[in-house]
Amino acid sequence: MPSAKGLSFGDYMKASKEAQDFWPKTIAANGNKPFSVRGTTSEGKSYLAMTVTPSARQGVDYQLTRFDHQSQPMSHLDIHGKLTDAANIKTLTRELPRSSGEAKFEMESGGGSSSSRRSKSLKGKATAGSRGR
Repeated sequence: MPSAKGLSFGDYMKASKEAQDFWPKTIAANGNKPFSVRGTTSEGKSYLAMTVTPSARQGVDYQLTRFDHQSQPMSHLDIHGKLTDAANIKTLTRELPRSSGEAKFEMESGGGSSSSRRSKSLKGKATAGSRGR
């Protein structure tokens, strides 16, 4: 797995552990509500990284959509059942990003105006994605 510039393997593992602790707690606290994850690059540019929304497809409860740094859709993952099911929390934790260097990711929950949204941030040093991107 490639690491961020100047990042040791030990730092990567620490940040991965932080993400593995952060996301399950955050997902469980959010319940079964849709959410989005915004990324902020080390240069301060904000972008839409992922969304988890109800699916319109028959037999699929939610859909995770991953976006690139220009907020263009890249891939989708079907989620069956409640977001808070143990298997789905494990799947989401594996798919949700880690922070990269000074970059961070923030989860926004709920709909409506931005003033009614709750957000939680994950900061740390790791690779730019859950799959070593």
